[in-house]
Amino acid sequence: MTGYRKNRLLILGNGFDVDLGMKSRYSDFAKSKVWQEKIENNALMLSRNGLLRALVEAKDKDAWFDIESTMMHYIRKQEKQEKQEELHEAYGYPLASTDREEYQVICSALKEYLSEESETFHMKNTSVAESAFKDLMDVGLFHKIYTFNYTKINDVAERLDVQAQPEVCHVHGSLAPDDDIILGVEGEQIIPEPYKFMYKSSSRYYRSNNLYEDLNSANEIVFFGHSINGMDYVYFRHFFKVQSDDEANGYKRKYIRIFTYNNDSADDIKYSLRENGIQPNKLYALNNFDVILCKDLENGDKFEMNKYEEFKRDISRMSTSAIQIIANRL
Repeated sequence: MTGYRKNRLLILGNGFDVDLGMKSRYSDFAKSKVWQEKIENNALMLSRNGLLRALVEAKDKDAWFDIESTMMHYIRKQEKQEKQEELHEAYGYPLASTDREEYQVICSALKEYLSEESETFHMKNTSVAESAFKDLMDVGLFHKIYTFNYTKINDVAERLDVQAQPEVCHVHGSLAPDDDIILGVEGEQIIPEPYKFMYKSSSRYYRSNNLYEDLNSANEIVFFGHSINGMDYVYFRHFFKVQSDDEANGYKRKYIRIFTYNNDSADDIKYSLRENGIQPNKLYALNNFDVILCKDLENGDKFEMNKYEEFKRDISRMSTSAIQIIANRL
């Protein structure tokens, strides 16, 4: 079955962990004891009016703040201030060295929080993520998981008693003892040299991956809990561009399912696609494409339940087809 499995991908975002029951949002981190002890109570660093204070102020303004977006906004603010100071011949990004120290404190605190949360969280009774993950893994057809989460997917699989586990790639690092989380900005963003430490690729734990090639060659792709926007969109830009243009080099009709929280998050994904020049109607027309709303599914919405049942039938057909192909080769 290996040859048949090689064209199927599962891509996970933070919505997967949240649907399982983890409090893994940045907003959850900002409410934690770790945040209070390592961030809010760090009087020395907060007095510098640098990166750490910018995060605290962003959290106070917006409970749903995003750490990486706040970092990017902070860098742009420093850049603007630097240009103003150049006029007075007083420049050099004076906060960069202490910001690097504060950046390391943030990464360390986030890893500490998520390590504890991933070990102690209680699984939701109505988790769509649990059901979908079991359904996908039980048929043994998905050869690779790309997760943008720091949490260890193998630990999740063990808790769910899932035996068949494909290869896993942690795009942004992980909580594993021999690994680290990778937090910051993507390489296509141009930032001042003194802040180059915030590039994700600057991390010594940053690794190459085959996501670009795997998306191109895959026949079936399932996204679960990934917002497909912001800094991470760079990973999918080429894929969605090709899949929305039947004249593009490399286009072929694919099976694409996106599991997201609700209609608002689905609208956000489609808006992000439009912002990047992708028409969702083209994705529907040129692929077997659909979006499944987890909240409505949990609430027993018949329309979403029918879509999920269709999804399970599709997975079952994949398994049957794979077995038939193997039988024909014998």
